[in-house]
Amino acid sequence: PISLSTLFVSCRASAAPGATLVYTIAFVNAGATSIQQLVINDMTPPYTTYSGSSTISVPASLGAMSTSAPTIGGAGAIRWSFPGQLGPGSSGSLQFSVVLVP
Repeated sequence: PISLSTLFVSCRASAAPGATLVYTIAFVNAGATSIQQLVINDMTPPYTTYSGSSTISVPASLGAMSTSAPTIGGAGAIRWSFPGQLGPGSSGSLQFSVVLVP
């Protein structure tokens, strides 16, 4: 099985409308066999709009990533797809950022 965790990264205790929030999704293949064609789905949180995404660390064996996401300023589903494989014990991380709206 794959193990996923989402980490909210912030350097302040509170945020006002217009502030940018960054979310990190860390993943690891905790199973004994490779995972083929990994797909990770998430959503923009309530009261936020999408402002971008990036990879932090992704194994080369996953291949070229494709991303489906709302337009900048929009809200909704975010999807990262990889055509390759994630070997046992391999891990990576992705980030996306959103802006708080009133």
